[in-house]
Amino acid sequence: VLVVNATHSAGYKFKKVTAAGAISKGGNEWEVTANAGEQVVFTVEFEKGQEGGGSNSSGKPTPVERTPLAQVHLFPNPSSGQLTVDAGAAVARCEVYSITGALLQVLEPSTSVFSIDLSASPSGVYVVRLVDMHGAVAMLRVVKR
Repeated sequence: VLVVNATHSAGYKFKKVTAAGAISKGGNEWEVTANAGEQVVFTVEFEKGQEGGGSNSSGKPTPVERTPLAQVHLFPNPSSGQLTVDAGAAVARCEVYSITGALLQVLEPSTSVFSIDLSASPSGVYVVRLVDMHGAVAMLRVVKR
């Protein structure tokens, strides 16, 4: 599962977002499920105010600014159960998923450093999805021994 979070510049709004199989998560977030190695292309069009549309048709990538969740640390990894998250910014929501996509835990820490307890979970790979107070998203994998 790939979650894309797009943010427009001041004075612009989203006009259209397309990608094969994309599901809107609401607001500025979309989710696509793809097979390993499969290429997914997102096309995002913006419009400025009420003056009509504009899109990046130059063929050059649109730069993406770093979000506050760009420097997340999750340790120890692999873990025997107790994990520490240091996100560098306050996290509004933390979701823990099994590798098959089942939602296992939801935390709302409102701090930048907090713990996740996987001690009751079986060994395997888990996905941790973090959302900061501004809606920026980070996804990390953790191995539970």
